[in-house]
Amino acid sequence: MDITSSRNRPTSSIGSEGSDSEMRRLTRARENSPLSDMLNRSAGKGALSRMRKSVDEEHMLDVAEAIFIKLADLMSEKGRSVRGIFSKYAEPEIFPDRTVLELLSPRGFLQGIKETGIEDLQEFEVACLMRVLSKPELDSAVILNEFVMIMENFG
Repeated sequence: MDITSSRNRPTSSIGSEGSDSEMRRLTRARENSPLSDMLNRSAGKGALSRMRKSVDEEHMLDVAEAIFIKLADLMSEKGRSVRGIFSKYAEPEIFPDRTVLELLSPRGFLQGIKETGIEDLQEFEVACLMRVLSKPELDSAVILNEFVMIMENFG
């Protein structure tokens, strides 16, 4: 089996069964969404701005942690594992040093979340998860092994 980098082949629909409308529904904004508040905040370089950014990041980590706990509980109730749910959405990526990582695209990651039983994440909650898990240098992909290790801490 020839595995090539996903960056060197056309995009496929493997692992992204959800339509764009489904993805928008999964991540739709709610009224009084804190995301818009966060995005509208000043990005100045003063001490107050740095403190606000630190508090915002801490809040995002807290939100992500709460979602991880909910995911762990739902998977435990269903007798499912992270790898069992998310592997079908992962794409292998070969790096120059011959390392192979299983990467979840943001869309594939959200499909896996939906499969766990969480279907109504708010836009801010998705942003929190992606802030914690995604790798900007990998086109915002989530490394499946890292996600598995994180979830092991929650049960």
